[in-house]
Amino acid sequence: MPDLQRRITELTEQAAIEPGVFVPIDSTLRGTRKFDLGTLVAGLAGQYPIWDDESGCYTNESIHNWLNARNDGLAYGISMPKTASTECVKTGANAGIANPVPGTIGTPAVDPYVGRGAFRFCNVNATVDADGTPHVTAIEGDGRFRRDGSNGDVWTLVPMLYWRDEEDDDTYSVTISDTKLEGMQPWPRAYLPDGTLRPYLLFAAYGGVQGSDGYMHSYSGGKVMIFRSHNSLITDCREASTGYAGKTSSDMLYTQLMGLLKYAAKDFNTVMYGCLNYNIQVPVTVATTSQTYVVISKANAANLVVGSVVAVGTRSAGNSDRGQATMHDVVDRARVLSVSDHDTNNSRVNLDTTAFSTQTTYYVSTYPGYTGVCDRVEGDGSPTSYTSGKEPFKIQGIECFYGCGELLSDVILKGDGTNGQYPHMVMDTRNAATSITSHYSRLDAPLPSNTGSGNAGFYPAWAKIHSGLMYGSDNGGSQTSGMGDQAWLRPNSNTEASVFYSGGYLAVARTGGPFYVAGGDALTAAYWHFGSRLSALGRSRG
Repeated sequence: MPDLQRRITELTEQAAIEPGVFVPIDSTLRGTRKFDLGTLVAGLAGQYPIWDDESGCYTNESIHNWLNARNDGLAYGISMPKTASTECVKTGANAGIANPVPGTIGTPAVDPYVGRGAFRFCNVNATVDADGTPHVTAIEGDGRFRRDGSNGDVWTLVPMLYWRDEEDDDTYSVTISDTKLEGMQPWPRAYLPDGTLRPYLLFAAYGGVQGSDGYMHSYSGGKVMIFRSHNSLITDCREASTGYAGKTSSDMLYTQLMGLLKYAAKDFNTVMYGCLNYNIQVPVTVATTSQTYVVISKANAANLVVGSVVAVGTRSAGNSDRGQATMHDVVDRARVLSVSDHDTNNSRVNLDTTAFSTQTTYYVSTYPGYTGVCDRVEGDGSPTSYTSGKEPFKIQGIECFYGCGELLSDVILKGDGTNGQYPHMVMDTRNAATSITSHYSRLDAPLPSNTGSGNAGFYPAWAKIHSGLMYGSDNGGSQTSGMGDQAWLRPNSNTEASVFYSGGYLAVARTGGPFYVAGGDALTAAYWHFGSRLSALGRSRG
């Protein structure tokens, strides 16, 4: 309150404001351009964000006040058994809240968490200064907000969150709140490099797409960037000179915890699947000349989802790996507009592209898709089916699982030669590097042990937060028990640096999910299923 009173006094004295006199600070949420002192005071008191014409954004102070005025101060918890059981127990204020039912286009989600304290969010356009300070330039519903990138990147804005964890012999528990309660600490990466607490948190609402400037962005309607690597993210996101970064452990933690807290299931595939089981590669059955459709068998066409993405390629030398240029040299990722009959045995797959010609030696393959497919889904969910394994899903306004995994920019895995691969984390991504340097700190636990001689997959029974990164260390689960997500790792004897690849891709099926991690690839590796997303939290003191 002293800061609020000071700000009101400063503005009043500066402009010699009297009742009824308009001032050059407003809130477009109210649909007008200027407001009197009473409205200004109400805005500073947290009734709504205040727009500053001079800076071209909402003031961070007013957004902070706006969010804080709606805090409920409750502690929402989840208790996770350290066994192969997939069920969790909701605790504290979370106890008794029913699990949401995800939605599809035309069938809104049923979500009792909407508007509740730590679960509040809204989509915004925002920028990030070189020092990491965020600035909101539009809020959904204010008339300025745009999803298509024409008004900048799109983010999910949430209040500053606080958390604590507890562990005993049988359970691991995490509790969050929108208020700093006893024993709680701010969200991982909450502090800017100068020690200032962020006024709020921003998470990219979409997977990374390439903007007209050539760099990674977050907006609806773009092709998800693939063929990325840990090292390319440094350039893709201009990490060395801006406040942006590739996906961080803190971004991943938000979707992981929201899934656990809301749905109380360690194996999230049982709730929403994502595009993890859509591995289709089939031959062209009828040649065409200068058409915008490709013909395949009716049986194969029946497996495609309208709105998903395919590529058409000449498939030279019989190599069907999607990383080969000949798998996408005829049509390089186009949306399926519809499927219609061609003849008795074949279907036309109508594509959103210019005319092209095909031969029966060509192949059609599914690929990671476009952002924005969940825009018309009201609440958590997928466009037509959140359990098919063929579509991305959205949780808390964040669209994810496009058919490619997402590399972390702040973590490098490296084995110690004995116990396995340890995550090494850089707290300020301005110092992110192509190898582990003195700016990286090794976390306190390795990923699951691999005592074999080659790369292999393991299934943790439970997961724990280590310095903001949540992962499992044991081997007590399976595809259908424990976390249900695989850790694909190099053997303990290997000491090479590798990526932290999260989520999984369209061919991993039930092994993928929010806790999936692959650590078997070099920092330079850039495959067709390697993507990421923009982060506003890279610049951090810890």
